[in-house]
Amino acid sequence: MYFKLISLLLILSFCTLNADEVTLKNGATLPGTITKITKGSITFQTDFAGEIIIQLSKVESFKTEKEANLEFDNRQTAVGLVKYHDGQALITPKKQVNEKDFKKSDTAPKKENETTKVDALEPILSTEDFKNLWPIGSKHPDYVKPLKLWNYTIDLNILKETGNTDEDEYEGGFKAKYEKDGTVFELFAAFDLGNKNGANTDEEYTGGFDYKTPISLDHMQAWYARYRWEKDRFDDLEARHTLAGGYSHYFLRDEKDITLRTRAGIAERVERYRENDSADNEKLAGDFQALFIKNFGQWGKFRTEALYAPVFEDPNEDYIYYLDISHELPFKLSETMTLSLKVGYNREYTSMPSDESEKADNEFYLKLLLNF
Repeated sequence: MYFKLISLLLILSFCTLNADEVTLKNGATLPGTITKITKGSITFQTDFAGEIIIQLSKVESFKTEKEANLEFDNRQTAVGLVKYHDGQALITPKKQVNEKDFKKSDTAPKKENETTKVDALEPILSTEDFKNLWPIGSKHPDYVKPLKLWNYTIDLNILKETGNTDEDEYEGGFKAKYEKDGTVFELFAAFDLGNKNGANTDEEYTGGFDYKTPISLDHMQAWYARYRWEKDRFDDLEARHTLAGGYSHYFLRDEKDITLRTRAGIAERVERYRENDSADNEKLAGDFQALFIKNFGQWGKFRTEALYAPVFEDPNEDYIYYLDISHELPFKLSETMTLSLKVGYNREYTSMPSDESEKADNEFYLKLLLNF
């Protein structure tokens, strides 16, 4: 029995040997690790109750056994240990020195440029205005990450085949997105070029912008405007300009779960075909869109986007619809950079194309996207 009790005491003393220690004004002593001190409170990690927060006004004393960043007085900082008792803090700074900075001794390094830890050469600091403690290598407790207003996405796919068939295909795009207080402005551009056995097989370009600004405090309703330019040599399309605007409404809006948005507006569309480049084909059309996003966390996002644009004069015969279904799987490279694998299906249908073009244009794709 006595052997078990002694063993338990030895284990407890060993566990607290390298731990920080906080003594409350009611006499209780808590072993653990001080992870942060800021705004007059101590964040303390314990084995028996997890993380707890203690008001500094209720603390009689504490001491640290691990060096940390320390702040005191008028924004003065040091790296070292601290002992606190009844409002008075004693700070022992850390000192790393070269051999030339002190006389030869048992603790001196063997090599001229080698560093070693020795007794602090700086005096112990005493202060009644101890403000913050935070781990070495971490941000200051008052640090606020700057709001990133612009985000960028780049994708580039290159396909090359040699042998019986010589084929080159280059596809890529760029997006720049600005977002602040619910207002979003997005620029985009993309290209798709192909060459097979010395002959061009693909030559398509797109570009434009998308803008929205909220009209409700919860940002569930907004006005939007968009512009899109297209050119497709093998669809006989010299240029198609679409300028649209209207009303946007979110039925669901949760970036961590599900987003469901619809848009309804009016579009002015101007088309010019290569076979008849002397005249512009101007049309006033509707602009109806739907967007659905399901977020699966670390497993990425599923996204479906659809557009239907019927011409008012003949909506049953003259219209365009666009459908894009994709799933994007992200791989975080750093705090601000993500590499994503995107697989999807795209379909664009034009009910009244030129005489040399098909009505439907379908594409299955696999893309790598760099987001930063």
